[in-house]
Amino acid sequence: MEICGRRRTIQIFLVILVVFLWLLIFRSELRTLHVIRRTGDLRKATDSKIFSYHSPCGCLRNFTASTLDTQIKVNYQWCSAESVQRGVNQNIVSFSVFGKADQTGMRYFKFLRENAISINQWLPGWIMRVHHNIDVETPEHKLLCELYCSYSWVDLCDVGSLWRRLSKRRKNKNFDLRPVTGEQIFNLNRRIWRFLPLLDPRAYTVLTRDSDALISNREVAAIQQWLSSNYTFHVMRDHQAHKAHILAGMFGVKTHQRRDLVEGLTRVLVVFGKNQKYDTDQTLLSKIFWPTVKHDVMAHDSYNCMENSYALPTYPFPAQRVNNSFVSDNFEGRWIVPQKCPIACRPADHQDWEYC
Repeated sequence: MEICGRRRTIQIFLVILVVFLWLLIFRSELRTLHVIRRTGDLRKATDSKIFSYHSPCGCLRNFTASTLDTQIKVNYQWCSAESVQRGVNQNIVSFSVFGKADQTGMRYFKFLRENAISINQWLPGWIMRVHHNIDVETPEHKLLCELYCSYSWVDLCDVGSLWRRLSKRRKNKNFDLRPVTGEQIFNLNRRIWRFLPLLDPRAYTVLTRDSDALISNREVAAIQQWLSSNYTFHVMRDHQAHKAHILAGMFGVKTHQRRDLVEGLTRVLVVFGKNQKYDTDQTLLSKIFWPTVKHDVMAHDSYNCMENSYALPTYPFPAQRVNNSFVSDNFEGRWIVPQKCPIACRPADHQDWEYC
């Protein structure tokens, strides 16, 4: 009788175990089916294994299994969970946007859409990251969401969320490899936000740009020439008023070439970038980045090519200026007309380009 009782107990246990496993499998299938149904096409989702992610704007973005990156783990999402899913080797055009979309600040928002279109046209495959601290349910957030939902290559990077992620304390205090702290991000000059992708291990190349300037064909021609070279850094000066060593909105970095150096310089930039002065980012770039950058930079300069304090040699822009435009222009007529270029700054085979 005792043996029979043990057999019955074992049988009951096995039945319970089978039922439990079946419930787990069934629940997983229901969850998968729910995700697939949200894509709106059951057969298509099943065949191509489409995974959907909720956005901060209520619209869905789809990633196929082939684009999902599950091999490399990162400690922090420098932009968003979605940007992580884009995988490694991301080419990024980075912007900062803040303030109100009122009569004074609207231009910083309205040019974002035009830049999104230009990036897809001139730099196909590149990602546009927009760093912001805009609250939800505001007119400014609505504008950002319209941009995000219209163009799949746009990622919204909430700096407030990044600050909260970096502020979380790890259970194992000895394993804390964060390059910057949440406190440093919280007080960071808002114009320096656009340099945060330089800390992202998934960034391959990063361009920092002004949100109220338009990307142009002339600019892209210079970028392509730099990408074909061995130089790590890229600076452009295309107007007689462009006197700074590094213009914050005309800077490029191949982060993959000297990642440790770039991360170290960016950490110092973040540590010292506490005040909200208008030119803090540009001042710190000259003090922190330039001493190193000048030894490994392609500098396109149409006016100051003979200035000894700048990188030597400099390079002429490979594409001729169109009308009175220049790199970082927004065509609103806020700048004075560019002067004739010095002969020394013109391309050797186009000395006739007076406005080079």
